[in-house]
Order: sequence, then C-alpha cells, then structure tokens
Amino acid sequence: MKKISVIIIISITIMLLSSCVETHQYEYLYDETRIETIDIVYVEMDQDDLDITLIMSIDDMSEFIHEFNQIEFQKYLYVDQPTIYQKISIMITYDTNDIEIITYDAQEVFFDIDQTSRQGRFYCSKEVFEAFLQLYDEEIQID
Repeated sequence: MKKISVIIIISITIMLLSSCVETHQYEYLYDETRIETIDIVYVEMDQDDLDITLIMSIDDMSEFIHEFNQIEFQKYLYVDQPTIYQKISIMITYDTNDIEIITYDAQEVFFDIDQTSRQGRFYCSKEVFEAFLQLYDEEIQID
C-alpha cells in the first residue's frame, strides 16, 4: 500500500510539473532608459542587407514599453529558431545606434560598432503579439 501511495504521489507531481510553462518578460538588450526610438516595421532580407519598411513610429514610448512588458514570452530551448525576415516587427533603436528587432517568434540585435548581429531566444503567441500591435494600428495583420 505504501509503495502504491508513493507511486501515485510521484505521478501527480510529474504531471503537475510537466504542465507548468515558464514565462518571462521580454529582456531588452539595454536598459529601457537607453531607448531612443521605437518603430513598427516590416523586415525583409535584400542581398545580405536589411530592408526595413517603416509602418509607424511610436510617440508614447513609455506607454508602449509598459504594455509590451505585459506580454508573456517563453524561451526557445533549441538553437534553430525562426528568423525576423518577412514579418511585421518592433524595431528599437538605442542610444548606441544598435537596433533590436522583435517579432512574435524571433529577435535579432544588430550592433552598430562592429556590424555584427545576435539572435534572441524569446517567443510569444502570434495572436497576442498581433493584438498588441493592433493597439497602435488596427490594420496590422501578421501572416
């Protein structure tokens, strides 16, 4: 009887722990006070260069950041994640001229000083990201 009780307790614990999803607030490249501009953009790759189409600039950056910080992100546990290309994105420019491009399923930081880049590891629900962007432009649709 004791053995069965232990097995049941272990089974319940495993089920509870496996159903937990760890969520995070988005981790910016730099402190939020170093943000110079925030834009909603469409990003394409054009012969090894970024081709960024401006959709709109954000005027009230503090409100935007406050609302964006409410989105729950998860972290990829594997290396091969999606890219930022052919997607509507949030582009943050810092006081260093480094830019951070954020989509619902990919991020990439482009460093101005040495022209290198680094991918992020966060993702969130496509529907949640789209609803957030629609607060600023109702016509935004993420394909």
